[in-house]
Parts: sequence; C-alpha cells; structure tokens
Amino acid sequence: MAATNDREVVILGIGMGNPDTLTMEGYRACEEADVIIGAGRMLEGLRRFNKPVEDLYRAEDILEFIDKHVEYKKVVAAFSGDIGFYSGALKLGDHLVNSGYNLKRIPGISSVVYFASKLGMPWQDIKLVSLHGRHQNIIDAIRHNRKVFALVGKAESVRELSDILLEYKFDSVAMHVGFMLSYENEKIITGKPADFTGFDEDGLSVVILENEFAGTFPVTHGLPDSAFSRGDAPMTKEEIRSISISKLQLTRDGVLYDVGAGTGSISVECALQMAQGQVFAIEKKAEAVDLLKKNKLLHGAYNLEVVEGLAPEALKDLPVPTHVFIGGSSGNMKEIISLLLEKNPKVRIVVNAIAMETIVETTQIVESFKFSYVDIVNVAVGKSKKLGRYNMMMGQNPVVIFTMQNT
Repeated sequence: MAATNDREVVILGIGMGNPDTLTMEGYRACEEADVIIGAGRMLEGLRRFNKPVEDLYRAEDILEFIDKHVEYKKVVAAFSGDIGFYSGALKLGDHLVNSGYNLKRIPGISSVVYFASKLGMPWQDIKLVSLHGRHQNIIDAIRHNRKVFALVGKAESVRELSDILLEYKFDSVAMHVGFMLSYENEKIITGKPADFTGFDEDGLSVVILENEFAGTFPVTHGLPDSAFSRGDAPMTKEEIRSISISKLQLTRDGVLYDVGAGTGSISVECALQMAQGQVFAIEKKAEAVDLLKKNKLLHGAYNLEVVEGLAPEALKDLPVPTHVFIGGSSGNMKEIISLLLEKNPKVRIVVNAIAMETIVETTQIVESFKFSYVDIVNVAVGKSKKLGRYNMMMGQNPVVIFTMQNT
C-alpha cells in the first residue's frame, strides 16, 4: 500500500540495549526523531538523545499513539536486537503500511551475532530458536545441530532449560549463557547443564548449546524393535510400523493422535519425524502409560504428550489433528472416526487391523463414511530365526493397513 501522508515512522533495531551498539544509521534516526517509542528498559539507553519518549511495546498501542499525536512528524519505534529476529517489529510494520505511513526499517545487531562474536564463534551454522514465551522442540534442535542459539529470558528459563537437557540425557552438551549483554555488568558463563540448575543471575539471558554428537541420529523412521522398552504392552512391529508411518504421510508441523498407543513405538517414531509438530499418545492401560513415558525419554521425543484415557472421550479436548493412527479402539472405532471427522473433515487416518472382527468393522466404516481416498493393503512379514546352522523364515501375524481421507 502506498503511503498517503508525509509523516515518517522508523522501525529501529537498537541492538543489545546499550546505545553504543546502535548502528550509525540508527543513531542518526534517533537524533532526527520528534519522539521515540519503545519498552521501558530500551528507552533508558535512548534518553541521551533528549527527545520525548513514550513507554509502549504493543503494536496496537504504538499505532494508536502515532495516529493521535499528529504533531510528531518523525517517529522512531525502537525494538531490541534486530527487527527481523523474533521481534514485534513485523506486526507493527504491517499496521503502519496498512495505515498509509511512510515506513523505514533500520536493522540492528541481533543477540546471536553479538553473543557469537563474544565467544569467538562463527554463527553461519547455528540453529536459531526462541524459548522466550514460546514452546519449541529444543531437544530435536540439539539432536540435529552442533550449535543451537536460544533466546531464553530470565534466570528461571535458564534453569528450566538445564533441567530439560538433563532429563533427556543431554548432560554432556556445552552451555554458554550470556546475560545483560552489552551492559557494564555483562557476564558470560560456560559449563554443562548440571552447572545451571541453580542459576539465579538477574537480567535477560541467551544461550548457545554445543553438541559434538549432533547429526548422528537417523533421519528416517525405522527404529528396531529392540530399541524400545517392551513390558507386556502390545507394540507395532518394526516393518509394519515403517509401512504404517509411510501411509500417514506426516508433515513436520502436523498434529498426530496415536490411539491405543501401547508401548509408543508409533508415537515415538512419528514425534521424531514431526519435529515441529505435536504427537498425542492415547492409552487406557496404566502399565502401558508408564512404558510410553519411559520410551518418550529414552528416544528424546520432546514433542510427544502421553494422554491416559479411553478414546473417543480422551480426544475431545486435544488440538485438531492432521493425522491419526489407530492401533486399538476398544470397540469404539465408529465413534472415534466420527469425532475425528468432526474435528477435521480432511484428517488422514491409518488403521492397523489384525483380528478378523477389526478388519470387518473397519471395512464397514470405510464404506459408511464414504471417504474420497481409501487404500487397503495386506502385509505379511517373515523374519529369519536361527535354528541350528539354518536361518528359517518365521511368519508374523498378517496385518491389514487401512488408509482413509477426504481429499
């Protein structure tokens, strides 16, 4: 949208907070401004310009102030770090453009650039995440990247991060914690997760995590059966599991229900594939729930949530699914499918059936719900077993895999 008035608004990244980290372009913008708007802690460093200041940080409030105070022809809206790195500047910029203002964006020095330089570390290969007011799969990021930068917030968040790393057995990861960056009381501490469980330093913090073993994990599904704690709970076997997951056609940021999850072999493998998504393992048996939790930690499936209960009731309050695997329905298959389609008419559903009764029931459901896409495959797997000096192929139970979806 073209500008419709002569008032100029500068969205400015001010760097770490110390005005010495302002770029020259940003410095000139503050010198020429009629008013400077920003959150309180940022304004402290900008008072040196002797301009009127306004303590605001929400995009709607900033726009309302600018609209109201027409006497200010040149406005600077200040944001910490860089305006393109987890910044509220994006939302404000959209508001300003839609309102017809002349808009100028001036980038700043981001915390990742500043912190990496302090550590003498190149940052082109760093994975960037934010845990500041957001829930992200930090375990997957560490698993696949040797260096991970995270915005974490205050001391409590640093302690929580160290606890998560210890819980998921990433106790050998190197943690570099920087707080009050650019200020006189700036401090950088390096250690292991266990060194930060009692971290209590004041001020906003950032972290760089180094994992020398990153990238050694498989990038495909197909974990061996022996990789899971078994107990007496049922488990979808390795080859059937691989085919079933392929039929699901997972997306990295999808939402999967694993109904009748058993030991959680499907749940775990899907969670590892859907790194930015969510997996809900629904299981009614207490002993299986315990196994699910154990396998979640064993494989670092941070985005897997175990739900103890019986479907369909246990599904009602969960987020809308994009994919569903049904390994056990406790006789509630029709009710489960009805609820799933109510939540998402285009949800992709895969059902594994071994018993003849389940095969008949699922076939009737396919016909009664009139899915636009249906795929049915019968899979029989034989695995070798050593008998004396011979390898004999031993047959496993054949499984019928149903895939259904409204496209």
